[in-house]
Amino acid sequence: MAAAIRNLWRSVTGSRYLVGRDLQGNRYFEYPMHLSPALRRPRRTVKYANPDHMFPGTAGLPIQWNSWLSFTRTEPPSLEELQVDLQRMNMVKANALLIAERDRAERARQQLQAPNVQNSDAAEAIAPSEQTTQFQEPETKDAPDPWVAPPVSDQPASWTPRASVRRGA
Repeated sequence: MAAAIRNLWRSVTGSRYLVGRDLQGNRYFEYPMHLSPALRRPRRTVKYANPDHMFPGTAGLPIQWNSWLSFTRTEPPSLEELQVDLQRMNMVKANALLIAERDRAERARQQLQAPNVQNSDAAEAIAPSEQTTQFQEPETKDAPDPWVAPPVSDQPASWTPRASVRRGA
């Protein structure tokens, strides 16, 4: 009942009210619903803490507030929810850095082992073995290549329609 009276008062006065803030200092407002049935949804806006950040659109806003602005979520997010999400994002970034460092170390280890393999190949090239075999392609006759599409003719094929048979007549 109190919410209905509050919404009615806000629709009559036509003023916006502050819904919340995010961790960057942006403020989120909601204009009340109108009394006309065509305009039942309230209007939601954001006032950026730094006006230079408003030109990229909602890309810099937290996803929770972006969802609230686009009416995907009904209740605005709390500061605690935003802080938990920020901690989760920092943990993901830290884990990504650990994985990247581990991959760099693995690549460096593989590059250290790669010259040893190349040196052993060079030694074999200097002293070739007595038996040399040459690669011969297998002889295939009348075996079509399964990966090559059959040739397609550009000429239309002849076609004769069938006479329809009426059943039960």
